[in-house]
Amino acid sequence: MSTWHLIVEKTVNKTSGRGSSYEATLTDRDSWRGTVSFGDAGPLLEQLTPGDQVTVTAWRRDIVVLSKNGVRQNTSEAPRDELQMNAAIGVLTA
Repeated sequence: MSTWHLIVEKTVNKTSGRGSSYEATLTDRDSWRGTVSFGDAGPLLEQLTPGDQVTVTAWRRDIVVLSKNGVRQNTSEAPRDELQMNAAIGVLTA
């Protein structure tokens, strides 16, 4: 498990009759750029604006959590086994 600080470049928060798209494009201060997807807009994605700094948690090479000011949101890549993820976060914060 690893943690980084990245910058929000843009967000997509679209809900339509046939589908939805919830994404955040993130960059670092060098040249890395990536997009993460979410299952819905809340609680964090709907608050993010370009230029915001977020803390990301990666698990097995995937960004699984974004957080800012104590508000956290799992990405679509987060493990579905909540016990496994909670244990991993507990180890990280210890």
